[in-house]
Amino acid sequence: MDKLLQLYLEKTGIEELPSSIGYIRNLVLIDLRGCKNLEILPSTLWKLKCLKSLVLSGCSKFEKLPEEMGNLDCLEELLLDGTAVTELPPSIQCLKNLKVLSCCKSSSQSPISFIKSWFQLNKHQKTMRILVLPPIWGLTSLTQLDLTNCNLLASPSGLGSLFSLKELHLGGNRFENLPSLNQLSPLAQLELNRCEMLQELPELPSGIRRLFANDCVALRVSADQFATCKLGYFWFQNCRKLLDYGENEIVASTLLQRKLEVLY
Repeated sequence: MDKLLQLYLEKTGIEELPSSIGYIRNLVLIDLRGCKNLEILPSTLWKLKCLKSLVLSGCSKFEKLPEEMGNLDCLEELLLDGTAVTELPPSIQCLKNLKVLSCCKSSSQSPISFIKSWFQLNKHQKTMRILVLPPIWGLTSLTQLDLTNCNLLASPSGLGSLFSLKELHLGGNRFENLPSLNQLSPLAQLELNRCEMLQELPELPSGIRRLFANDCVALRVSADQFATCKLGYFWFQNCRKLLDYGENEIVASTLLQRKLEVLY
């Protein structure tokens, strides 16, 4: 078994992994996506010191990660989208090599499924459980963070310290504001769609290229926020407050100028 490097069990009826998996010391990937009956992972998982990727996408009954998750020193990818996880263990901030973390509550990328989940989110958002996050300042290698539809009332503590971050997905949450992201120089894409309580954009890094803020009905922006940005793609559909804002034409002119600069 020492030669086993990858374990694929996707879409099987498995309910739990045996504790003996901790002895397959050379495993680098465990793929359990779509295992809808999976409820638990063994505490011996931390013994997998070579593990780089743990995929639990679509495991709709899976609720809790082992407390010892922080001992997976080599872990680079943790996909929890479409699970029932409502809290991440404090030890997760010890994952210094983690590059991709997804806790998105909509695991399907199909447009039809996405539209259905969007209506369900609006209908049940008030009764959804909030994802509880520990401080994430220790995730210094993180390049992609997806917290879409996690019902967050506030931004994650330590968000402004993720200096390797390239993509940030925060759509469908309930916070009113975000901390400055200006110091996150690698950040190229920010997604804030359906953040209906968001009142203003955070300070953005100059290198950001793509900004999605559709259906942010309380959002107001000023032209100064885009003075130094290199935005090539931006969306503000159904942002009703923009229509009432005095600087609306100035903002549009500034954004158009930035787009032309990118193109030429």
